[in-house]
Amino acid sequence: MIEEEKLDIVAKIEKNFELNLPEFYKELKKAISTNNRESIYKLSKIFTRYQFKKLDN
Repeated sequence: MIEEEKLDIVAKIEKNFELNLPEFYKELKKAISTNNRESIYKLSKIFTRYQFKKLDN
Protein backbone atom coordinates (compact mmCIF):
# COMPACT_ATOMS: atom_id res chain seq x y z
CA MET A 1 0.00 0.00 0.00
CA ILE A 2 2.76 2.44 0.89
CA GLU A 3 4.61 1.74 -2.38
CA GLU A 4 1.43 2.51 -4.33
CA GLU A 5 1.08 5.83 -2.49
CA LYS A 6 4.69 6.73 -3.31
CA LEU A 7 4.17 5.92 -6.98
CA ASP A 8 0.98 7.99 -7.05
CA ILE A 9 2.76 10.97 -5.53
CA VAL A 10 5.65 10.69 -7.99
CA ALA A 11 3.24 10.43 -10.94
CA LYS A 12 1.23 13.40 -9.68
CA ILE A 13 4.32 15.56 -9.30
CA GLU A 14 5.70 14.47 -12.67
CA LYS A 15 2.54 15.56 -14.54
CA ASN A 16 2.37 19.15 -13.29
CA PHE A 17 5.81 19.81 -11.88
CA GLU A 18 5.67 23.62 -11.91
CA LEU A 19 2.38 23.65 -10.03
CA ASN A 20 3.61 21.12 -7.47
CA LEU A 21 6.99 22.56 -6.47
CA PRO A 22 6.03 22.95 -2.78
CA GLU A 23 4.73 19.39 -2.74
CA PHE A 24 7.87 18.20 -4.55
CA TYR A 25 10.16 19.76 -1.93
CA LYS A 26 8.00 18.36 0.86
CA GLU A 27 8.29 14.84 -0.57
CA LEU A 28 12.02 15.26 -1.19
CA LYS A 29 12.57 16.40 2.40
CA LYS A 30 10.59 13.40 3.66
CA ALA A 31 12.59 11.00 1.45
CA ILE A 32 15.90 12.45 2.63
CA SER A 33 14.95 12.36 6.31
CA THR A 34 13.87 8.70 6.05
CA ASN A 35 16.87 7.86 3.84
CA ASN A 36 14.59 6.38 1.16
CA ARG A 37 17.00 5.99 -1.74
CA GLU A 38 14.39 4.93 -4.29
CA SER A 39 12.22 7.99 -3.70
CA ILE A 40 15.24 10.30 -3.70
CA TYR A 41 16.33 8.81 -7.03
CA LYS A 42 12.89 9.15 -8.64
CA LEU A 43 12.39 12.71 -7.41
CA SER A 44 15.85 13.81 -8.50
CA LYS A 45 15.21 12.26 -11.91
CA ILE A 46 11.99 14.29 -12.24
CA PHE A 47 13.81 17.47 -11.20
CA THR A 48 16.67 16.87 -13.66
CA ARG A 49 14.27 16.25 -16.54
CA TYR A 50 12.40 19.44 -15.70
CA GLN A 51 15.61 21.49 -15.69
CA PHE A 52 16.72 20.11 -19.06
CA LYS A 53 13.31 20.87 -20.56
CA LYS A 54 13.64 24.46 -19.33
CA LEU A 55 17.08 24.74 -20.94
CA ASP A 56 15.75 23.34 -24.20
CA ASN A 57 13.06 26.02 -24.44
